[in-house]
Amino acid sequence: MQADLGVIPLLAVLAGLVWHIHVALIPPLLLAFGLVVWQWKKVLLDLRSHPKKWAVSLAIFLVLMAPFFAFEVRHGFWQTRGLFLSAVTKTDEIGGIARPFKVTEETFREQINLFVYNSSFDKNFYQLLYFPFGLTVLAIFLKKLKVLSGKQLVVLALWPILVIFIHSVSKRSITEYYFYNIFPVTLLIVSSFVSSLIQFNRLRLWALLGLAAFTVFSVFTLINRPDVGNSYLYKEELTGYIQKDAQKHHYPCISVNYIAKFGTAVGFRYLFWWKNLPHITPGNDVPVYNVALPYMNVRSTDIRFGSLGLIMPQPTQINPAACSDPNRQLEPLLGFTN
Repeated sequence: MQADLGVIPLLAVLAGLVWHIHVALIPPLLLAFGLVVWQWKKVLLDLRSHPKKWAVSLAIFLVLMAPFFAFEVRHGFWQTRGLFLSAVTKTDEIGGIARPFKVTEETFREQINLFVYNSSFDKNFYQLLYFPFGLTVLAIFLKKLKVLSGKQLVVLALWPILVIFIHSVSKRSITEYYFYNIFPVTLLIVSSFVSSLIQFNRLRLWALLGLAAFTVFSVFTLINRPDVGNSYLYKEELTGYIQKDAQKHHYPCISVNYIAKFGTAVGFRYLFWWKNLPHITPGNDVPVYNVALPYMNVRSTDIRFGSLGLIMPQPTQINPAACSDPNRQLEPLLGFTN
């Protein structure tokens, strides 16, 4: 909003890295470009007076995006088409007038959970409205103190509004981590407020005590935070155990049966491929490893990894020819390319 065009090279770096980091960063990037377009007169003047800076910025963006462009050209723009289709293809996700409310609710909930980890935090939409109301009060207070200008507050307000709007009109699944990119707004307002309180002699001690208490509480919560039982760590340990067992018994190939709800047995195929472990559909002629997600779904397991349970294969007559049978091969990995 201040038309500081000296940050254009930095903006080019951020724009070039967005796709490599996560597409959830696209909304704030669109906001940044929108601000550049809004100052188009100053942009044109700066372009004429500092053409080298703009040329370097463009070069930075193209170099950082070169792997993406090369991948898309080689594979028929698979990622671009996938992103577009996921945004317009209708799914079983909530839609209609209820979707903006759901998106807004998840946005506020995730901002609170990022500040204070609490897996049991489950307030309804109207109770969650206390959060944006509190941030608005803090923002107005900071404007009164001239810590933030009116134009800066407009940008800070447009940031979450743009994210909420994009996810409200999209058809893709509402996933909580898509709203993490709003957290810088929350953190900026809260940290600026605390910093302002420290400037007042009468409030400095209370502000520091409150900050210390919050730090101790956060560290204590983090230390006592329960592990995610089906995380990548445990899946890697489970597939590694299967790999060692298969090598120990000289199995020509294996099969895996998942005892889990539909859509939850994910994240294993890549690990088996990465460990170069031949993997076909289950049958009586190959060793079958049963994976329970979670292990409570079955009466007993042979070994556990977090919430994952593994039941070892029963002795069977192995048919090596089944390993190369075209009818026994698994479907290609989703999105996998050579």
